[in-house]
Amino acid sequence: MMKKMRFVPWKRRLYRLPVRYFFGNRNVKDRLFCYIFEHDRKSLLKLYNALNGTDYRDEQALQIVTLDNVVYMAMNNDVAFLLGASLNLYEHQSTLCPNLPLRFLIYLAAEFESLVGKNGGNIYGSSLIRLPAPRCVVFYNGEDAAEEEQILQLTDAFTDENGKKQKSCLNLTVRVLNINYGYNEELMSGCRRLEEYSLFVAKLKEFQRRDFSLDEAIDSAVAYCIEHRILDDILLPFQTEVKKMLLTEYDEKKTMKAFRKEAFQEGYQKGETKGYQQGEAERQKLAQELQEAQRHIAELQEAQNQGASLTEGKKMLLTEYDEKKTMKAFRKEAFQEGYQKGEAERQKLAQELQEAQRQIAELQEMREQFAALQKMQAQLTALQQQNEELRLFTDTLRNKDISLEALPQSTQQYPTKKEG
Repeated sequence: MMKKMRFVPWKRRLYRLPVRYFFGNRNVKDRLFCYIFEHDRKSLLKLYNALNGTDYRDEQALQIVTLDNVVYMAMNNDVAFLLGASLNLYEHQSTLCPNLPLRFLIYLAAEFESLVGKNGGNIYGSSLIRLPAPRCVVFYNGEDAAEEEQILQLTDAFTDENGKKQKSCLNLTVRVLNINYGYNEELMSGCRRLEEYSLFVAKLKEFQRRDFSLDEAIDSAVAYCIEHRILDDILLPFQTEVKKMLLTEYDEKKTMKAFRKEAFQEGYQKGETKGYQQGEAERQKLAQELQEAQRHIAELQEAQNQGASLTEGKKMLLTEYDEKKTMKAFRKEAFQEGYQKGEAERQKLAQELQEAQRQIAELQEMREQFAALQKMQAQLTALQQQNEELRLFTDTLRNKDISLEALPQSTQQYPTKKEG
């Protein structure tokens, strides 16, 4: 983003931080969630109270400070506002992303930089600059199963190449709330507008499951909600705008999902060597395209600085290169994810095979030991039989009191009772 030029007296130039200025997005956003809560401060205040157990009633105390074009690949924060001594960052997600703490960290840095610049703070001064306490919340309503609430932490990303967690002086926590219909009923009861949004999305998904096209599903969900007085104050006067938002949002999700699935399968099938080679080739190609895009953007920005206005063709060029960069990044991420999962499954199968071979060896050894025991058992049985015969013969001699001289020649080897 271009820096905003501001005259600074010479005496103050050594005592202030050069601040990059970001501006709030005042345009209608392409997500219904953002549109609802940015334009209805009363509902936003109720949502804040329901989340934090407070009882604020003056919606004018809310100060919207949402910034635009801060996060990489145009993934902006949805709603940001100041209330009391807190800076609240709310984001709506239809996919679960483990990198949300990192994205919020980048966004918070821009927010604090902007706040310090607006208030004329001096980070090199001796006075403490007081900052609002950040509260990062994500509202999730995607298709994947999720708990009612979970906490993501930035420290989970601080790992080495072996996955071992490293100590850090920095942490940031993100609260992820499932707002699919039927979840977090206490939160929904505290904010009727959030419950209405959840109902609307649930009906939209229901019509899609009935094999309606996206266009038909949106029209049917809008008609149903207007009939049942759900978001009717927004859907009635702004039906066209709402439909455009939803078509844009669902088109983007569908495209990203298709790219991720295709790249995941590709990475999974390639294996270790081919996967690495292709990943490296894609990285180099991506770097070249990014460099070319940056060159074009630099030329366009230079023309703009010289007073030239951007033509419609140049705007299309910027959009095209940004879209290519986004798609490539998603393909690369999904390819790596697919390769890692494939490699993990192969290692798991190798471990299972090794365990099976060990068990087979143990069974073979047990079989040999069992055969030896059977042989010893047979020998023991034979000895017991001979011992029994000898005992019977001895008892017979004792009972008849027969001397050795009276015994036949073949039995003289056994001693009599008298001779011992």
